Amino acid sequence: MPRPTAAGTAPNRRKPPPTREQIAAAAIRLGVERFTMQALARALSVQPQALYRWVADRDDVLDLVADEVLLRVDLPAAPDDGDWRAWLRQLARGLRRELLAVPGVAARALTRLQTTRPFLALHRESVAALTAAGFDGTAAVRAAETFGTGVLGWIAREQSIRSQRGQGRRLAEEIAEARRSAGLRTSLPSGAPASGRISGSTAEERFDAFVSVLIDGLAATLPRAPA
Repeated sequence: MPRPTAAGTAPNRRKPPPTREQIAAAAIRLGVERFTMQALARALSVQPQALYRWVADRDDVLDLVADEVLLRVDLPAAPDDGDWRAWLRQLARGLRRELLAVPGVAARALTRLQTTRPFLALHRESVAALTAAGFDGTAAVRAAETFGTGVLGWIAREQSIRSQRGQGRRLAEEIAEARRSAGLRTSLPSGAPASGRISGSTAEERFDAFVSVLIDGLAATLPRAPA
């Protein structure tokens, strides 16, 4: 029990420093694309200069956020039957679900070399699944890198489009004008279905279609690709 002070109250105990997980969580709450170090310090109830005891700079915080988001992805169990296609589809859906929940992370992961444990673990599991399916070592590494880059790129683009929803009408008008200037059709041909594979499908369906094309491309270009 703390010893009472002369005023009859217990002395203040020093507040424990924030963990790196708490720092990442606070940055996510503030918004990955717009938080400042000063705002982050206030959210954590610490002095701005004190924050630099635990993180080097804003980039360090963003790396923590990327790690935290990636740790939320449930990695599929290793494909016992060698169905590497289904394994990659499940992984892609998990990545999309978690990355879309935190705007800005996919674009950052796409443009920055990540060598932290969560990213390396994901890469290792991907290479292992592909190797077990019959890809040789080099081909498995290249396939994992290609697949990861493609999926991250699609998710980053989807996030960007979502952030521009309020500008949708203006963007549509600009696109139509650009097509008119180029002498291209600005509407569907007469008799064409209004709900085509691309324009009428959901975001999830378009993503799944992209992933299928990506996987088919890997299978077609790799030597002796497994069925």
